[in-house]
Amino acid sequence: MKKATTKKLLYYLGLLFIMASLHCKIVDDIFDDGPNDPGTTSGLTVGDTLWIHESPVKDSMFMSSTLAIGKNGDIYYAASGTSYKWVPARIFALKQNDGSLRWMSGELDHSSGISSPIVVGDDGTVYVIGYYTLYAMDPNTGGFKWTWEVPNELPYPDNPDAKFYTKGQIGALALTDDGNLILGSVGSGVYSRAIYGIDKNGNRIYYNNKAVEGGVFSGIYIGKNNMAYYYTNQNGKPALIAVNAATGAIVWTLEISTHLTGINNIAILDNGNLFCAFRKVGESMVTNHIINGSNGSFLWSGTSRSNGNRKWIGPNGQFYEYDNGINLVNAASGEKSLIVGCEFGAITENNRLVTAFTDADRIRKLGVFLPDGLMDYNVWMTGLTGNDIAISNDYSIYAIVNLHPSSYLPTEICAIKGESSLAKSGWPRTFHDNRNTSNIDKQ
Repeated sequence: MKKATTKKLLYYLGLLFIMASLHCKIVDDIFDDGPNDPGTTSGLTVGDTLWIHESPVKDSMFMSSTLAIGKNGDIYYAASGTSYKWVPARIFALKQNDGSLRWMSGELDHSSGISSPIVVGDDGTVYVIGYYTLYAMDPNTGGFKWTWEVPNELPYPDNPDAKFYTKGQIGALALTDDGNLILGSVGSGVYSRAIYGIDKNGNRIYYNNKAVEGGVFSGIYIGKNNMAYYYTNQNGKPALIAVNAATGAIVWTLEISTHLTGINNIAILDNGNLFCAFRKVGESMVTNHIINGSNGSFLWSGTSRSNGNRKWIGPNGQFYEYDNGINLVNAASGEKSLIVGCEFGAITENNRLVTAFTDADRIRKLGVFLPDGLMDYNVWMTGLTGNDIAISNDYSIYAIVNLHPSSYLPTEICAIKGESSLAKSGWPRTFHDNRNTSNIDKQ
C-alpha cells in the first residue's frame, strides 16, 4: 500500500497498540500489503487485509447499500455531502487488485445521497439515480454515456391531449431480463407517480401511471419471465403488484391490508415465487408469505409476527429476515427464530452468513456464521457498516468502515480475504447480486 504520512503513521501506530491490547485477530492483518504490492513475501489467509481505500473527497460520507462489483471486477461506491457540508453526490470506481481509484464520476443532481442502488448492466455500464436523473456511466472512464431526467409532464394514455404533472423523485432501479431498466416514482410531494422503462441507450420505452399510487415502496424486484414486483397503492388501498418489465403492463394485483417499506421486503426464490411480508386483508398481524409469482396466489403464510424488513434466501433454500438480528424462518411451521444478533450483509456459496456485529467488549467486527448461527470466524473492523457487504468471485470481501474514531462518518472501504464467493442461487444480498440487479436471473 502507499506510504502513510507521518501524521497518519502515528495514528495507525496508536490504533495498532489499542488493537494489540485487545488481542484482536485483525491486528496482524490490517496493515498487510495487498497481494499485488511490492514486498509481499508470504501467503494470505482468511481474514487478512488486502487493502484499505480512503475516500479522496473530504467532508463526504459513504451511502449505505451502494457497494457494487463491476463486470471488470472494479468496486463501486457512492459518496455525498454531510448535514453540515454540501458536497455533490458522485460515484467512485476502485481497482480490484489494490483499491486505488480508477475514476470519480461527475456531479450527480443531489447532495444527500442517491435514490437507487448502483446497478451494473450486462455490458458493464454503471447506472444510478441521483434524484430526478438516471445516469449511465462508462465503466472505463466514469464519463456519462447518457442521462435521462423524469419529465415535467406526460400525456394521459387514454387522453393524449391532456397531461399530468410527473416531476418528482425517482428510484427503485432494477435491471430487466433484456438488459433495460425499470424504475419508479419514490418521493413525496404533489405529483403523479408512474413506473418507467428505459432502454440501454437512455430512451423511454414506456410509462404507466396506473400501476402506482403514492409511489413505489421497498424497491422493484424481478423474478422469472421478466416479471417485476413491488408494493404500492391501487384504488386507494395497499397492494402488491406484478407488471411485465418489458411493457409496464399490470399482470396481477394482490390487495393487502398493510405493506411495510423496509428495503427488500421482497426476496425471490429460484422458482420465481416471492418471499415477502405484509398484513393480509382481515388479519391483525403482519406475517411472512410465499406468493406465487405467476398469479399472486398464496402458497404459504407464516405464523410469527414480521417487521417487514430485509429478506434473504440462502443457496440451500433457507429463509432469513432481519428483526433485531438475523432470524431463520421455518418454511414448514411458519415460525421464525433469532439465530444471531447481527446485521446481515451477504450469504456465500458455501452457505455462510457474512454479517456485521458489535461484540460484548463493544468491538465492531465482521462475523461469518454457519446457517444455524454458530460462529465460523470473525475479523476486527473498526466502524464497520452493516447491510452493505460485497463478495467477489475471487473470495474477497468488501465492506465500508470508519477507521477514524474522531469522526462518525465512514470514510474507508476495506478488502479482506474470504473463503468463498457470493452464493449463486437464492437471494444472497439485498439487491440479489454483486451488480445490484434485483433480478433473480442475473449474476
